[in-house]
Amino acid sequence: MDLKTIHTEIAHHWIRINGISDQLKKVLSGFEGNNLFGYVYIDHTAGVTLEVVKLFDVENGEIIYKDSPSDKSTRIIARLEGIINSEEIQLLPNELIEELHLEVPEYLASYEKPELDEFRLDDSFHEFRGDGFPDDVQILLPPIKGFQPELIWGRVEKHENDQLTCQLLNQPHQDFGIQIYDLLHVSIQTIEGDKYLVCEIETKENSETKTTKTNKKPWWKF
Repeated sequence: MDLKTIHTEIAHHWIRINGISDQLKKVLSGFEGNNLFGYVYIDHTAGVTLEVVKLFDVENGEIIYKDSPSDKSTRIIARLEGIINSEEIQLLPNELIEELHLEVPEYLASYEKPELDEFRLDDSFHEFRGDGFPDDVQILLPPIKGFQPELIWGRVEKHENDQLTCQLLNQPHQDFGIQIYDLLHVSIQTIEGDKYLVCEIETKENSETKTTKTNKKPWWKF
């Protein structure tokens, strides 16, 4: 699975993991069972996340349930690394979900962001996403005021008409006049045949925020 697009395959799905990873075993310390049923969702800040619902072993082809987190009023979650390093991941068909009486925990509704559903599935943005963090994208700061172009990370808060509004996640090395946690407006632009998410930066010379004309900057070096 491509880690930049893995959310499009497993998020909002029930999965079965056969042979849980060492990372998952550490998280599940105190519980038994080499396999699990769980629900995958997207945490806006922590990325692709697994909610562990049922633990089990398989003996002679039969599922033997073990104590699960909910049995002990405990919530166990795992991030992407624990999921992908397991031996096998299977999506559960609707028939099996009904047969197992699996229901998405109500508290997971607080993680839903319907305003970002379209963005998360838009393949034009996939190449810019962080691995396992579908809402985090790499952004290019253009070389205004004599600065060198610089790549930063932002978390998408809004998607509208092919433009993104992102919260800046790291402080740029150069003084572009923006600070960590500022909201930035970015859009896809082509530079020397390559696509980038380019930030619109307000300058003193022009108080109105405008998209930088990147296609006329062949001297940019990265």
